Amino acid sequence: MTSAAYWLGFEYGGRRPLVRSSYHADESAREVVEGGEPYPDEAEMSSLFRRLAGALRRGGARGLLLAALRRTVYGQVVLIERDLREDRPLLRSDPPIEVRRLRREDVSAYARSNPNSPEELTRRMGRGSRCHAAWHAGEIVSAAWWHPGEAWIEDLDRRFLLRPAEVYFYDAWTLPRLRGRNITPVRSVLTLRQLREQGFVRAVAFVLPENRPIHRAALDKAGWRRFGTAGFIRVGPARIEFVRTLGRIRWRARWRRPAAPSEPPPAEPGFLLSRVGQ
Repeated sequence: MTSAAYWLGFEYGGRRPLVRSSYHADESAREVVEGGEPYPDEAEMSSLFRRLAGALRRGGARGLLLAALRRTVYGQVVLIERDLREDRPLLRSDPPIEVRRLRREDVSAYARSNPNSPEELTRRMGRGSRCHAAWHAGEIVSAAWWHPGEAWIEDLDRRFLLRPAEVYFYDAWTLPRLRGRNITPVRSVLTLRQLREQGFVRAVAFVLPENRPIHRAALDKAGWRRFGTAGFIRVGPARIEFVRTLGRIRWRARWRRPAAPSEPPPAEPGFLLSRVGQ
């Protein structure tokens, strides 16, 4: 899993989204917006209402409030981590799955199961991101993307540096008809085992505060742990950004970045998410 900014007076206040994609297991839309064609069409408004209804279903009134704030003046994500040196017991999924790294020839199969375009998937691979997908009966039923050395959190329009042996997980999903059948935790455990064999020692990701089902799936079944928060407060054309980790909070202010289609913001060496001394 979610958005850097989208609703009331921003995306749906007269501008259409230009770029998308981020980590989220709830498949909510991920847009960093500004510029583009004015006024949303009927399909976009319908998508907006579905996202807000999803926020209400997952988090109740609090979830709906947080979703509305995130689309206006305030955004926050919960940072989670996984020590890859710690193995987890493998649950049994129903149906059984095979987990392997996505190849370029698998892009069309991925696009049949997920709305991302083949061009977007190829762009991710060209940028250095990799994907592990869970297959059943020739169909991709679950997947997650990871990127070594940095965490580009498009929901916050921020890019954090990681240590060389650390990876960032994003855009994790499972087909709705197969959720609740241990496919997500099995795919996660098998993927992290493969990354450990490649020499990686730590994974980081984020979840939305109101997404309670994902908290349970990631924290209870897959061994992820919360280690901080990151977010922003928008004041006119400026943004006050924060990261809270290791009991410390760091602040900085900057002007809101103009739209740059699918290009990441500059890396932030002063806002490392890595644990000190790890």
